[in-house]
Amino acid sequence: MSYLTKYGSIWSVLPQTTGRYFFVAPSASYTIEGTAYTASDNNDGLSPERALLTANAAITLATASVNDVIVLLPGAHSVTTPIVINKAGLTVTGIPGAMRTYANRHASGSKKLRTSLTSTQTAGICITVSAVDAEVSFIHFLPPAAGGRGISLTPTLATANRAYIHDCNFALQATASVTTYGIHVPANVTADVLDETLVSGCYFVSGTDTSSGANGG
Repeated sequence: MSYLTKYGSIWSVLPQTTGRYFFVAPSASYTIEGTAYTASDNNDGLSPERALLTANAAITLATASVNDVIVLLPGAHSVTTPIVINKAGLTVTGIPGAMRTYANRHASGSKKLRTSLTSTQTAGICITVSAVDAEVSFIHFLPPAAGGRGISLTPTLATANRAYIHDCNFALQATASVTTYGIHVPANVTADVLDETLVSGCYFVSGTDTSSGANGG
């Protein structure tokens, strides 16, 4: 990050890494520390004020197995096709913030993470993991109804081993559907090709804020 180095700002809470950070904006026009910027996949994404427009462009620029981090800046992100984590050792993260919990679920202005992600596809998938050592964190997932998935683990052989999903919210609050999932593993994936997966500190909501619903979970 070349310019935004203010002590105590949000940049100090990003996951520590020996790799590079690639920043992705929620829209073509976005604001950082009171200044408006334009996101583009022609940017290098290496600083918040030079953000990319899509996470898949950031993944294309990232290098496998060197601990590169894709940072989804605060705001409502949406994808028309899934974010595909197809390089080993990548982290895709939102900005750390307040987790939604059962205690504050029904409260006015209930807390959620600063970065949200949805798909505009019918039965769309937000993120697909098809590489080893992927990490996904601090994202408020809003998968679409009737077949939507927040995260889909779709390995071939052992290509999605050691996935680490933590501190995410999965809000399955659209029209109830047993085919809507927060985290999904296809039925043909067996344990011997998806080893050492860890899901930690995540919160799942099935139904609306005021009622339950029959979602897949």
